[in-house]
Amino acid sequence: MSTLAINVHGFDVACPVGMDEAKFAEIMNEDMSYVHAHMQDEGQDVSRLKKVEVEWKKYLVALFMNRGENLAITRPVDAFAHTHLMFTKPFRSFCERVFGVQMDHFPTNSQAERNALAKNGKRTVSVLHSLFGKENVPTEVWNDEVVCIWDCNNVVPKD
Repeated sequence: MSTLAINVHGFDVACPVGMDEAKFAEIMNEDMSYVHAHMQDEGQDVSRLKKVEVEWKKYLVALFMNRGENLAITRPVDAFAHTHLMFTKPFRSFCERVFGVQMDHFPTNSQAERNALAKNGKRTVSVLHSLFGKENVPTEVWNDEVVCIWDCNNVVPKD
């Protein structure tokens, strides 16, 4: 059992059982200050950004540990993820270092598509609960508003 926990913006995040601690640390310690700067410039609340960054990183851990599953993402986390994606060079570098390939993004184009992803959203929350504990998955962030999937199917971690 892992005892590694990393503090990200005041939130202690424990390494899930079965997760490679070095890879976990790489994800959790990734500098995303440029994402914060851009979102703050657009008027986003700093304390909320910190929380959502932590949840984006937890989602990335979930993707890493559950390759092949279509884990959906909610609007609050997706907004942070989109901003991360806009910075193409650091985003590409991060994906290649962590996942071994570029990550694909599949947004929804309609409410019908978002409704179809609802079961994926429930699965995502279930995975996050099992990895981080139900008490560490904030419902205000992981709500029922599922908007897209970030695809890591067939991703093989770099050795």
